[in-house]
Amino acid sequence: MDPLSTVVDPFHIIYAEPAIGWETFSRQWLGVVLVPLATLVGALLIFLQLRHTWRSYEEGQTWKKSEFLANQVKDFYQDPMVEKVMNLLDYKARVLKIPNKKVDVLFIQGEDVLNVARNAVAGRDIFFAKGDFVIISTSLRPAESSQQFSENEVYVRDLFDWFFFRLGEFQHMIDNKLFEYKELEVHIGYVFRLVTGKLDHVSTDLVKAMGGYREEWKFSGVDTLLERCEYPDKFLPRPSLIRRAGDQVVSRLRHLAG
Repeated sequence: MDPLSTVVDPFHIIYAEPAIGWETFSRQWLGVVLVPLATLVGALLIFLQLRHTWRSYEEGQTWKKSEFLANQVKDFYQDPMVEKVMNLLDYKARVLKIPNKKVDVLFIQGEDVLNVARNAVAGRDIFFAKGDFVIISTSLRPAESSQQFSENEVYVRDLFDWFFFRLGEFQHMIDNKLFEYKELEVHIGYVFRLVTGKLDHVSTDLVKAMGGYREEWKFSGVDTLLERCEYPDKFLPRPSLIRRAGDQVVSRLRHLAG
């Protein structure tokens, strides 16, 4: 058979790929490995950047919160009426001026320290002789008392009204998540100790009178603040609070029974 006359079927030709060199092989596998690795590294860098941004944001928020709390505490202490109440709580007897009155007035924390006040204040006899004195605990007696309030007593009630209102504002701020109890306690823990009788220089009569006054005029935010900051009134629970707790228990039992 003439080889030139042989017909070659192109479909029977076997195609063999040329051999791949080591350099080409390495380049291909490096591409397979490095591309996902580069993607992973990029994702990690993005994550680290986001975490840094979030931490910076949290630090900024913490700083703003601390600054806000510091301003509120500063405003509280610089309030003239709050400052006067603090002076009255710091001393068993203190001489202060009452607005629109030309004479000084002797403020005494309670009847239980009346004798101490008589011996502690210079020129005390003049105050008692002229009637220019007021007992703070007596001034905070229930409004339904048959005894009419004097001008000096009304002034004392106005002072403590405003003092407890300002103190209760901190509880409202905590309710709105502006700061926490432990953050506030650092700044005004001394006030808590004064109000709850944790310090010896506060009259027992006055501590009891302040508790009754808060209850009568519904300064519940102040009591919540004191309890949450672990400064409960040492004279609690009062009878009315016991009744209130009992009513809540009965109501709960009825709800469960129903």
